[in-house]
Amino acid sequence: MSDPFAPEEVQAWVQALLEAREVGVLRQALQPGNADPDDTEADLILAAACTVAAGLGLVVADLPGEVAGWLQVNKRLDLAALLPLARVQLGRVVADQHGEPARRQQATVLLARLHREVAIQKGCG
Repeated sequence: MSDPFAPEEVQAWVQALLEAREVGVLRQALQPGNADPDDTEADLILAAACTVAAGLGLVVADLPGEVAGWLQVNKRLDLAALLPLARVQLGRVVADQHGEPARRQQATVLLARLHREVAIQKGCG
């Protein structure tokens, strides 16, 4: 699978994240859209959802070291509050029949992992 943090737009987003001291940059990347996400929006959704997942303790392949460092420095932030939004937005990426197959596959796998995380948090897993 390809690196969700590799696209140029995502690199710019990572720089904005590194300058942030709150979850606004993550929340903005996970904001609902009106239609199927375009490539840039889908890339940002996947990167933001990977960041939320990593912040919740899930192992995320290809997580850049600087993002892991940001999560460590900002571990007091309530990333669990972004979990429902991340799940909804990943669902949009998965459902986009015109989206890049590798990205849709990554979103499918991450969405399943986040569903399991919710089940565990609720004591159902």
